[in-house]
Amino acid sequence: MRRAGLLLLLLPFLSAAPAVAGVREFLEACAAEGADFTTLPARLTAAGWVEVAPDEGPRGPAIAQSVERRRLWSRPGWNGSRGDAFTGLATGRVPDTAHMVEVCWHGSRPGESGAAALAALRGRLPPAGPSDRGTAFFYGGRETWPTILGGETVFVEVSWPIVSQPETGAALLSLTRLAEAGEPQRRGAKGDGKAGDSPAREAGR
Repeated sequence: MRRAGLLLLLLPFLSAAPAVAGVREFLEACAAEGADFTTLPARLTAAGWVEVAPDEGPRGPAIAQSVERRRLWSRPGWNGSRGDAFTGLATGRVPDTAHMVEVCWHGSRPGESGAAALAALRGRLPPAGPSDRGTAFFYGGRETWPTILGGETVFVEVSWPIVSQPETGAALLSLTRLAEAGEPQRRGAKGDGKAGDSPAREAGR
C-alpha cells in the first residue's frame, strides 16, 4: 500500500513529454560543485527555487525516500510555460544497512525521457564501472552506474515510468554519495567503482 501511494505521487511525471532541460537542471543542482551538496540550498534559493514541505511534491527515488532527513524545492513554471521542476536532497542512514548517504535528485515536468537522459548523462558523467539495470516502483525501469566526481565514486541513477519503454515519459534523475558508518557523511567515501556497491540496491529496489 505504501509503495502504491508513492507511485501515485509520481503520476504527474509519467506522461510522455518533449525533451527539455531536465538534465541541465539536474547537473546544475547536483553536480555543479563536484557532488558537494553543502551549498545546494543557497544555490537553489538564489536561482529562484522555493523550499516546500517534502510531502508537497514527488519524493524522489526509493533510496531518498528511505532515509529520515528530506528537503524539497519547487520551481513552478520553470521553463517559461506550464510545468514544474523539483529538486530534492535526502540524507541519513539507509534502513537495515551501515550505509550513510546523501541523495540529490531532480524531476521536471516536462522533462527528458529515460532514454534521452541516459544518453546525456553517460556523456557528462561516464560510467566508472558496470551498470545495474532493474525495476523502479513496480512498473518503472532504472539504470544505475558509478562515476567519479570530485575525486570520489558516486552513483548516478536514471529511472523512467515503464520498464520496457525508456523512450517514453519523463525521467527522474539522482546522484548518491555514500559514506560508511563512522565516516564524515559530508565528505562521502571513495568506492572501488563496482555497481554492486550501490546503496540503491539495498533500499528496497
